[in-house]
Amino acid sequence: MTGLMTDFSTTTDFLTSEQTDIKNKIAERDSKIEELESESIRVQRELTSLNNRLSAVEKISRDHNVEIQGVPESRSSILFGLGTE
Repeated sequence: MTGLMTDFSTTTDFLTSEQTDIKNKIAERDSKIEELESESIRVQRELTSLNNRLSAVEKISRDHNVEIQGVPESRSSILFGLGTE
């Protein structure tokens, strides 16, 4: 009977230890998931901010475009008229 009690005690101790290990691993993973979710939100906000900045820069760039009319176009000219004709 004592042997059976010892075996039972050993088995329950082992199961308790395994259960504790599993709980600890789950807690670690939960913590990592929360960290990754937080990082994902930060990256999404940064991406939104960068997209807004890019849109603003593109708008400013378009606003600063100049159209010159009435100047004859030559096939051999280079942009800004720096080429030879």
